[in-house]
Order: sequence, then C-alpha cells, then structure tokens
Amino acid sequence: RDPNLAATLEAYDGTGAYLRSNPLGPSELSKAIIGAVGELDAPQSVDARGVTSMVRHLLGVTEEERQIWRDEVLATTAADFVAFADRIDEVAARGS
Repeated sequence: RDPNLAATLEAYDGTGAYLRSNPLGPSELSKAIIGAVGELDAPQSVDARGVTSMVRHLLGVTEEERQIWRDEVLATTAADFVAFADRIDEVAARGS
C-alpha cells in the first residue's frame, strides 16, 4: 500500500515531460541499455535457471523471441525514449 498515492500518481504523470526535458546523453543511454540487458541475461543458480526455463515454457516464450528483445534493446536510441514519453502521455490522457 502506497501511503502517498497521489504523489506517486503525480510522479508517474510527469514521466513523459521528464523524459523530454532530460534527454539521455551517450553515457546515460549506454548505462540504460547495459542495465536492461543485464536484467535479461543475469546470472542464475541452477535452481533459478530451472524455474525460469519452466516459466518461459509455460508462457510460450522462445529463445528467438528473447533474442529479438535483446536486439531491440541494443538498438535503442535517445529518440526512442522521447517516443516512449509520447506514448506514456497518451496512456495518462486516456486514464488506462
């Protein structure tokens, strides 16, 4: 439960404007990409790999799909963050 729900929602609603007014430089973009790929390819214990493999199988997530996602992340540009800001604002305006 969020004790500051109104402030949290206000912060979310400001995300698009923040992304537009704070463009990512090359260093920040590289850090964001490395972080995203690091999450995808994080080391796991044998047990965790088994669970992850089972969940992916149950969800129908293939290695090809994961590679496509990885390639898209690696190809991300600063302009993609601005385009994402526009989409965030569209969702906020619709309320869902």
